Amino acid sequence: MSAMRTGVLLCMPLLVAGCLLNRPPATPATPKGPTLVPQNRYAIYTSSATDPDGDRISLGVYCASVDSSPGEIPYWSYLVRSGDTLGIETYFGDCGTFKVWMRARDEHGRESGWSEPLTVTCVPESSRGARDRHLIPGSFGTSWQIPPADLTSPPIRRHFRL
Repeated sequence: MSAMRTGVLLCMPLLVAGCLLNRPPATPATPKGPTLVPQNRYAIYTSSATDPDGDRISLGVYCASVDSSPGEIPYWSYLVRSGDTLGIETYFGDCGTFKVWMRARDEHGRESGWSEPLTVTCVPESSRGARDRHLIPGSFGTSWQIPPADLTSPPIRRHFRL
């Protein structure tokens, strides 16, 4: 009985130590993507982050009006290698000025801080001017992952109605 207790006691610190060694990913870079988007269209925002432990990471995006702070991310991308660049397609249904933030999460659930925001203006369709100058080609409903982690993973679409 005492040998059993000793074995359990010896394992406990290892479990605790293992949990303490999982560090959160680094804060993602400021998202890159179009800063002028026509209403009722998608735009792709890309970023990357690294994990100090080499864990796989996923990215989440949060889009809100300029006077807001980032909130909870309801959907995350699938896991990719630390340092890979991901793009997340975001839908702009209303006109206005918005901020786009990104956050990383490792495969064990540890989250980074928020990236610096990118300010984006959504304009009515008729006022977008030079049609494709400010938009990423293929940003209206095509695959968004850059580079693809594998050829069998489905694209993830993020829809925001603000």
